[in-house]
Amino acid sequence: MTEKQYAKITEYCMAHPLFPKVIRVADKALTLFGFAAYPLLLYYLYRKSFSYRTIAAAIIIPGLSFLFLSLYRDIVNRPRPYEVLSITPVLIKDTRGKSFPSRHVFSIFLIACLWFFYNRPIGLLLLAGSVILAVLRVLGGVHFIKDVTAGALLGTVSAMLSIISMTFLA
Repeated sequence: MTEKQYAKITEYCMAHPLFPKVIRVADKALTLFGFAAYPLLLYYLYRKSFSYRTIAAAIIIPGLSFLFLSLYRDIVNRPRPYEVLSITPVLIKDTRGKSFPSRHVFSIFLIACLWFFYNRPIGLLLLAGSVILAVLRVLGGVHFIKDVTAGALLGTVSAMLSIISMTFLA
């Protein structure tokens, strides 16, 4: 999005006092919902009698993926929209740089894809939440569209690698 488009969205949000609050609450709720889904997935795998190797793969590959993504963000250190555009973000954040790719979106897409493989209804619910969270991060002014797109793609790829290794180890 351009600076003009971000400014227009920000102006609209700020003109409606309830809208920024809704975006902030929804962003926080979806983030917590997504992250709570991960230990529940591990418990689900345990209860379904998956092997410990399978569960270990469900921990190690996402963990390493998150670590590598975080290191990449630190090295590349791309600025956030509110740093380079003349906007006030709807989502309050004081972080400088480390915008690309979005870790929030990476994480929730990874978790949603893993759930989708083992339980489609829960996975679909999480995927819908993932898309909404990605949109909120852009509308909130803390990520560019390319940040959330890359996060979603990398999260999906990481989930696929996890699923392949989990299937292989089962």
